Amino acid sequence: MTGINTYNFTDAETGKSIDASYVTDGTAKAWIDNDMSATVNDSLNVSSCTDIGTALFSPQYTSSFGTSSYSITGCVDTGASSTAARLLMVYDKTASDVSYHIEDDASAATESSVNAGFIQAMGDLA
Repeated sequence: MTGINTYNFTDAETGKSIDASYVTDGTAKAWIDNDMSATVNDSLNVSSCTDIGTALFSPQYTSSFGTSSYSITGCVDTGASSTAARLLMVYDKTASDVSYHIEDDASAATESSVNAGFIQAMGDLA
């Protein structure tokens, strides 16, 4: 038999414990840091990222989610000198990938206006 079985985690200093499901259910099952050419700078559970158009990206998951009903959050790194508003919008989501668009003041962002995009996915894996 392999694996670790645990039902709760206990803080050695305070003695307070928390059910293990809060830890496993509340962690990201996938995340990606990609630049504007779809290069994956770092990731968890992401096999690749496809550049599908100007500021359009589609990372593919190594292990799929159980359904397409998982949560995506994201943000954009515009660099220290930029004050323009940026928007990261999810427009298609399946159990095995997600597609998102970065907009720059209501139009497609340019590669020079954004340093990187970041998304995190929360949900149950298949």
